[in-house]
Amino acid sequence: MDHILNLETSTCTRLLTESGALTEVVDLDGIRGELMDEDLEQFVQSFPVEKIERGRGAAPGVAPDYLPPSGSSPLATKTSRIR
Repeated sequence: MDHILNLETSTCTRLLTESGALTEVVDLDGIRGELMDEDLEQFVQSFPVEKIERGRGAAPGVAPDYLPPSGSSPLATKTSRIR
């Protein structure tokens, strides 16, 4: 990850549990550098939120069967509760 940031090939996964916990996993392709927090938030908000149902075999509040893409190392994982 020692190259200029490319948001076109960067990804974000947003998962919402039935209990309202939102987990966002951001995988930036390149060095964040001078990307402002506001721009990063706008990038994250551009991705849809996937609703996770409890019946998929995970404990409440845990995203079942989710792993970042192979070979990637997410920049950040943020979990928040939406009410």
